Amino acid sequence: MLHHRLVLSAAVAVLLRAGCAEAGGAAMPSLGPTTTQQAVNQINRSVTRPLPSLAAPTVPQPNTTWVPEHFTLGDVRVPGHWEHHLPDGSTYVPPLVIDDPRTGERLVPGHVVTSPFAPQAP
Repeated sequence: MLHHRLVLSAAVAVLLRAGCAEAGGAAMPSLGPTTTQQAVNQINRSVTRPLPSLAAPTVPQPNTTWVPEHFTLGDVRVPGHWEHHLPDGSTYVPPLVIDDPRTGERLVPGHVVTSPFAPQAP
């Protein structure tokens, strides 16, 4: 009796596959159970595949300081930027495009700001 049921189940599966193929439908997945070893192999493949590589993170130099966006007198907007500290105690400010409500946007060239604590030449 069990043999007849298995044969009948296999025949139904073949007919269903043939019907899907004739109807232009997608192929049916296989109807058999996966073995434990196949499941373990699939898990191993998904876990051990290489991960995509990431770009190296940008690390600021110890001689730099982030200056956040701020407003100066007259509501002039200065964008956020990195300032570089020079060995003599002064600071290099990179070129910046500032927004002055009176004159519009303008480029301020890069410049060096001397520190009031820098040693003075005699």
